[in-house]
Amino acid sequence: MNWYKRAQNIPVTNIADSFVFSPGLEEEIQFQMDNFNEAPAEERDNQILTRAEAIKRMMEDTDDSQLTAYDFKKELENFGAKIGIFREISKEEIANTYISGHGNKYDFKRGDKYYVFDSWKPLGIIL
Repeated sequence: MNWYKRAQNIPVTNIADSFVFSPGLEEEIQFQMDNFNEAPAEERDNQILTRAEAIKRMMEDTDDSQLTAYDFKKELENFGAKIGIFREISKEEIANTYISGHGNKYDFKRGDKYYVFDSWKPLGIIL
């Protein structure tokens, strides 16, 4: 069974710890965690980078083509849509959205569906 098929059967509870990404993304998430957590405690204010926080940081970095997260943009967006970090919006909502300056009325599109950021709560991160 490939990684995506396994991932489809995982319940949303503890999704950050149990969701299975592609091997390359799994390796990058672990690298981010190890790199942060191996720093001296004083440098990281005695904090530990959790898997959920590492995923969140990568999702925030997907628009920067200079960062590794950019290579996993579509996979991370699909994950976010699947668990509710992004929510689908209707064409009517898009039409009624006002954007001042430059930018899009949505974060990404898959087929004829549009998605916008909703919340980090599905990752267990409450700001």
